[in-house]
Amino acid sequence: MMKKIISLFVVLFLMVSAMPFSAAGAFKGQQTVMYDFSDGDGEVETIVISTPQQLQNIENNLSANYILANDLDMIGFSFSSIGQSSAFTGRFDGRNYAISNLTISSTNNVGLFGIIDSALVMNAVLRYSSISGSGNVAGIVGSSVYGIIYNCYFGGEVKGTEFVGGICGFNYHGTIFSGLSEGEITGGEYVGGICGVCSYGEMIYCENDAEVNGTVIDTGGICGQNFSSTIVKSYNVGSVSGAENTGGIAGSSDKGITSCYNIGAVSGDESTGGIVGENYQYGLTDDCYNAATISGSSYTGAVAGLNHGDVKNCYFMISDMLELPSTGGGEGDENNCVGLYAYQMTGTHESGRAEDCMESFDFIEIWATYEDDEDADPSVYYFPQLICMLNDPNSPTDYDIKYWPKTSEKGLSAEMVFITEGVSTVVKWLCAVTLIISH
Repeated sequence: MMKKIISLFVVLFLMVSAMPFSAAGAFKGQQTVMYDFSDGDGEVETIVISTPQQLQNIENNLSANYILANDLDMIGFSFSSIGQSSAFTGRFDGRNYAISNLTISSTNNVGLFGIIDSALVMNAVLRYSSISGSGNVAGIVGSSVYGIIYNCYFGGEVKGTEFVGGICGFNYHGTIFSGLSEGEITGGEYVGGICGVCSYGEMIYCENDAEVNGTVIDTGGICGQNFSSTIVKSYNVGSVSGAENTGGIAGSSDKGITSCYNIGAVSGDESTGGIVGENYQYGLTDDCYNAATISGSSYTGAVAGLNHGDVKNCYFMISDMLELPSTGGGEGDENNCVGLYAYQMTGTHESGRAEDCMESFDFIEIWATYEDDEDADPSVYYFPQLICMLNDPNSPTDYDIKYWPKTSEKGLSAEMVFITEGVSTVVKWLCAVTLIISH
């Protein structure tokens, strides 16, 4: 309850401090075009950004519309978060051009954008960047109030004390759609690979490959604290390490986690789970699977560490050497949570296959097996993938993502293979999970 009160207090602070302002004439002589942000307003007058200084100058007109015209290398440029004290209220489309080598070190509301309020930030790509601060710290947006963060990518390191994320630090009544994070995300409390705290918001089609480390409470591969929010069709690959409430998808949750999976190793102290660390009274974890090792000192579960809500239709990997319970404790409901060997969660095998053994999964509309991908190697066992993540035209940074969590019969090593054609053009992911196949 205390952490929820803290979250709401931060929100109230943001709503008071995030008052927009603009400075007329700041962009005299700069190119403008008519541009459609696909948000229903049609073509609007938009300022074109082509240099690091012009990117910084957004601070002088926080209610305008902007697009990037080219890649930006920020080496040697002293940059401050856009809208750190007064919120950005306009539109920004990075158009998948890369902003590289951005370094920001400040206090609160730290990111490419410090605070956004009812704003749109889309197709922003940050590579090889370092962001650090105290509270509300992230690669793309420190604090979002009724904002939309769409199709954004962060690669690098983020460090903060609380409300720390790869894409957004604190998301209040906002939407994070199709976010991808890589690198390392480190903080004290409320730390997530994509978002530190999502409060009354939603997270859809999010992917985390960053290593996530929290030292106090609520650490998750996708979200640290999922408060009255929903996480849908998202997954975590990166390792997650925390203290109290640590999960592959969320550190804690009191609402919905649906159609998500985790293949990143999770370790914590109290309340550690493959999907969620602590599932509160009204929390629902449904249609998820975990295929990674989970370790904790108390209340440790393959799906949920401590469950006071509802966990159902979930699958988790077991072996002859180790079998955790689906939930580590609590008095919540648990229905149809099944432990399976790796070969039962993957493709075709004489003793079982995913479509046969994971009976509650919808393999027509939501989940896919490798047979659905003509490029998949038939000699490798692949875990199920979300259909929305296969060749998704709206995937982060407009990359053609072909990602399959996989293992082979050797199953003794893990690797991530990147095949890149050009710069910011094509990335194909293949990830092997550390495990030993048991027959």
